[in-house]
Amino acid sequence: VNDAAEGFGNLTADESTLSGLRESNAELRELLSQADEYKQEAQRLQKLLDLKDLYEIDGVGARVIGNPDQAWSQAVTIDKGTADGVETGLTVMGTSGVVGQVYSAGEHTAEVRLLTDPDSGAAARVESSRAEGVVRGSLEGLLYLENLDADAVVNPGDVVSRGSGRSYAPGLIIGTVVKVDTRQGESTRRVIVSPNDTTGALEEVLVVFGVGAVGEADGNEGGDAS
Repeated sequence: VNDAAEGFGNLTADESTLSGLRESNAELRELLSQADEYKQEAQRLQKLLDLKDLYEIDGVGARVIGNPDQAWSQAVTIDKGTADGVETGLTVMGTSGVVGQVYSAGEHTAEVRLLTDPDSGAAARVESSRAEGVVRGSLEGLLYLENLDADAVVNPGDVVSRGSGRSYAPGLIIGTVVKVDTRQGESTRRVIVSPNDTTGALEEVLVVFGVGAVGEADGNEGGDAS
């Protein structure tokens, strides 16, 4: 009886120990998960800093605090506004390049229309051939490079950057050509451009006040596709 009682006591102690280990394991898993999130955030912020240094950007970093309620809308809310120098018309960048433009600004928040929005448009340039056109968004969330000259040379893999015009800061990367439906010389051409970032992937952005390395920024002037 004594042996059985002692065995039962040890069993209870073992179960208590296991319970404590399970709790400790759960806490460690949560800490590891948080550490991984912090690491990913640090990597995203470093990419924004690298872009800021590369183009000698004067701007302010912001966090995305709101995504669109409608599937067709490609706009986000950021946690910086006029109190931070954010104004309507300013270019907004993600970790890979241009993602959109401020279209409404309050004191502490602002609304950003992404390039992929159907109502968006920006003058663009194919870096390899210097061909110029207009990048427009679509309901599918894709970018289409339009208004190209019939003899413009465009191939999959070509980098597309911001061209000259009033909207968006010039010279910054917009995306990469992924498909050209028609051949050079045809009057109408359908060029699909992969955007830098998608709505769901955006967590931190950089609002551009001015650009030094690629010319003076003119993104604080309104007017899409100009």
